[in-house]
Amino acid sequence: MIDKLVLFKGNIETLGYFSEQMKPVFETLGYKIFMFDFLEPENSIRYLKKFIAKGRTALLTFNFIGLDDYELFGEKNGQLLWDNYEVLCVNIMVDHPFYYHPILADMPNNNIQLCIDRQHLAYVNRFFPQITHTGFLPLAGTRYHEDEYFKEQPYEEREMDIVFTGNYAAPETFEKHITRVNEEYTEFYYKIINELITCPSTSMDACMEKHLLRELEDEKTDQNIMDGMAAMIFIDLYVRMYFRGQVVKTLVDNGFKVNVVGAGWEKLTCSHPENLIMHKECKSAECLEYIQKSKISLNVMPWFKDGAHDRIFNTMMNQAVTLTDSSKYIEEQYQDKKELFYYKLEELEKLPQIVQEILNDHEMTKELIGKAYEKTNKEHTWKQRAEAIHGMLSSWK
Repeated sequence: MIDKLVLFKGNIETLGYFSEQMKPVFETLGYKIFMFDFLEPENSIRYLKKFIAKGRTALLTFNFIGLDDYELFGEKNGQLLWDNYEVLCVNIMVDHPFYYHPILADMPNNNIQLCIDRQHLAYVNRFFPQITHTGFLPLAGTRYHEDEYFKEQPYEEREMDIVFTGNYAAPETFEKHITRVNEEYTEFYYKIINELITCPSTSMDACMEKHLLRELEDEKTDQNIMDGMAAMIFIDLYVRMYFRGQVVKTLVDNGFKVNVVGAGWEKLTCSHPENLIMHKECKSAECLEYIQKSKISLNVMPWFKDGAHDRIFNTMMNQAVTLTDSSKYIEEQYQDKKELFYYKLEELEKLPQIVQEILNDHEMTKELIGKAYEKTNKEHTWKQRAEAIHGMLSSWK
């Protein structure tokens, strides 16, 4: 029976923050917790080895942190300590699997792979059938203050109309990768980019595969398809940042003040930069504070077509209006104009009208955010995600 759990912090701040939210829930469920701190690796590794009980310990990590780190977690026999101590490694993949082909092909012996998008899960099941324990687990939301003495601003008095929490990179940043080979490859890459921009409901890997199959001719193997997609991850970043910029640009150029919290926004080209209010990149808790000070929290999906970004759940937990492009999964969870507002990436000209509708009717929006909070608090916090993981650990043999 698994009764000990290792969590990570001090590596990627956001992912460590997710783990910190689940830690007290796991403790309530009866687990002994060891929080490995990457900022103090020597002390942490020494105490980790004392903490682990063979066959009774699980590791919960995100994006494979620690699962291919032989320098820190490797042992004299050439194995990772996770295998030497029969640790069950539960990994939550918060990006597309094509970023992680090498490690997916070489996982620790005991592992569970969880995806935050059902299309990502289908990808893992198709291309990595040797991974026999997989599942879908969405991200979740966190409330900025649980302190009963904290009084948040009433919705109508919030100081910011619109906030977007996230970094920006100009799409041209990735052009060096697009043009790095020759004109034929450049044309091939831009065909995929243009199709995704024109038809943004298309999934990234489906679009890439379609174009690859045309080029591969008699070499249409899964391995060649995988290799081709892994060589084009810059397209994912290009299109993601293209739409992130276009959504914000549409609003600021139509007279709305948009607060952007993150790095790189000085690179956004727009006609009315005076409406773009830039705040420096900050930690997860501070992002939640910005959301709690805003009437509308803007989300642009990082090409999750059957999953959700945590900005959606965070917004609802901090009782601002969620304004987001859609996905199949989110549409199953929340109704338009009942618990959130949707916009379409292919119809950004309608976005200013949607924002004005939200800002004009405080009574309607307060009712909406109340319903969104109630549902999210019951179903989509890190408490529910920790309980789901507990169910997996309890049934592991």
